[in-house]
Amino acid sequence: MSSRHAFLYQGQNLVFFTSFALLGVGLAHADYFEIRRLAIVRMTPVINGKRLTSLEPGLRLEIVSEDPKSRYVHIRLPDSDQDGYISRAMGRPFPGDPPLQDPESLAAIRVRHLGLGKPVAYLERIREGYAVGYDARLKIPIWVQYELGPEDLKPEHGRRKIARTDDFRADPTLPLNLGAIPLDFAEDGNDKDQRADYAKGHLVPAADRRSLERLMSETFLLTNMVPQIGAGFNGSVWRVLEEDIRKWVEQFGQVTIIAGPAFVAQEDGREQYISYRVIGSNQIAVPTHLFKIIVDHPDGKDPRVLAFLLDNRDYKKGEKYSDFMVTVDHLENITGLDFLSALDDGIESKIESSTVSENWLDEAKARRKASKGRKKSGKKWPSRARQGRSERRGR
Repeated sequence: MSSRHAFLYQGQNLVFFTSFALLGVGLAHADYFEIRRLAIVRMTPVINGKRLTSLEPGLRLEIVSEDPKSRYVHIRLPDSDQDGYISRAMGRPFPGDPPLQDPESLAAIRVRHLGLGKPVAYLERIREGYAVGYDARLKIPIWVQYELGPEDLKPEHGRRKIARTDDFRADPTLPLNLGAIPLDFAEDGNDKDQRADYAKGHLVPAADRRSLERLMSETFLLTNMVPQIGAGFNGSVWRVLEEDIRKWVEQFGQVTIIAGPAFVAQEDGREQYISYRVIGSNQIAVPTHLFKIIVDHPDGKDPRVLAFLLDNRDYKKGEKYSDFMVTVDHLENITGLDFLSALDDGIESKIESSTVSENWLDEAKARRKASKGRKKSGKKWPSRARQGRSERRGR
């Protein structure tokens, strides 16, 4: 096998590559090294050598020298005169000059390949009341994210109560034929079409935007809707989860909410596959599951998270959303989305991997249950800061 083939396989089979290197097989001349995964640069070419820095995938580094018998490549750090050593398993060497990465060169490459435009399937919209990521292939949003506080749940400046707008409509900001229309969902509950099984299911509930009529109206854009099983899901367990979040917010303060559809693989013997229905003339995808993440992030304290993954099906009486708690890591694995990416890496890793044993939304129920006794005694509930101090003291 040629040395070129040895390079092709080195990222997948380190033992195979190393055995050729140790046998003295010559390697083709290389001028730069492309990093393929997170890599550590060391001062010396040994596994316990002093660590200089770590580099992200995608970087291309100048090769200072190369010993075919070594497991390390001698490279120069980017934008620096300093050099170090990096494991061959972390990337691949190439001959010739590295591709130009300055803005002018990248702009020229972009014009060359995308002069006629590019295919678009994923769109983001930042609205006044929420942000949404939309998949034009599935014709549904794949995530929404928004902050919910007590002020969002009541009319602004003492205005009269805002009635539900119910102005379901296509999103006018989408390119033609890339979105759903109301007729894709059944308008008549007696319709024998399979659409009759599904409701236009909000991801940002209308009741979460009661402060202004225009904010509530935004929630009725179909880019905020996915097909949900009607009374048995949208009007049942999903509705109860939404209501419990609002009750918690009314008593404890703001949270950040992320919600969206999921398409979970099924197993058939040894095979796994993803199967889902489509409805309407625009073939709107019906998700197999829906997820919701609730993040409580009070000032001065680490955030805490609840995550739920619920089947898009009819739920029997007695089934509770709290029976379907999962980790954020599990949701990331299923959806391919990276949640809470702005958090410190250590905090993000901790809260995304931990399994929550108790549904802290129940704190609002416990507080309401005890509120009658407190009203009679004249006592007031402690602030969240005082509660935190009491918890740290073990009270």
